[in-house]
Amino acid sequence: MVNPATGESVLRYELAGTDDVDAAVAAARAAFPGWSGATPGERSEAMHRFVAVLAEQADDFAYAESLQCGKPIKLSTEFDVPGTIDNAAFFAGAARHLEGKAAAEYDGDHTSYVRREAIGVVGS
Repeated sequence: MVNPATGESVLRYELAGTDDVDAAVAAARAAFPGWSGATPGERSEAMHRFVAVLAEQADDFAYAESLQCGKPIKLSTEFDVPGTIDNAAFFAGAARHLEGKAAAEYDGDHTSYVRREAIGVVGS
């Protein structure tokens, strides 16, 4: 990872190769029957556990975000990472409510819209 403000190499990550992606997709497909059969409450609980992991590692994420974007750590720790965690927590709660209002002003002057459409395995 290169800090764009300085050009300095600040962190190093191993890139996933084709075999890694294939293994991840295979694992996701294998997990699908269990996940698709899970109740909304079980899905919500799993997602809340993910939110807890994000929160536990918030400082690490903020540090990496600050370095890779070349921006002040204050912005990452007070806006970017908390916003990401809050977004994940929102959808963890929404997993229990599969019907109802799907668009609203959830955050000040931003309109949020929930599109309930399964898209399958996603890798990025």
